[in-house]
Amino acid sequence: MNIAKYAMNNRQVIHLFLIIALAGGIIAFNNLGKQEDAPFQVKRAVIVTQYPGATQFEVEELVTEPIEKEVQSMGQVFWIKSESKPGLSTIWVEM
Repeated sequence: MNIAKYAMNNRQVIHLFLIIALAGGIIAFNNLGKQEDAPFQVKRAVIVTQYPGATQFEVEELVTEPIEKEVQSMGQVFWIKSESKPGLSTIWVEM
């Protein structure tokens, strides 16, 4: 028998299947686990700072060292690695 022809001749059965499928979908949706933001911890960070026109030593004294001191004062810092280049400071932090 043709499915379309059966559906046209037996609308009550098709409506019943539709209602069952819809109710099952609603129940399944309500039983799904919901979590807005999964808990995770940021373990590493990279801080990149630009100081155009500054020499490597100026970047280290005026940018890199003050940022390193502030990061170390946060506590729970496992290690810090920094690199100063002319006009650019990069600091890697692991907590």
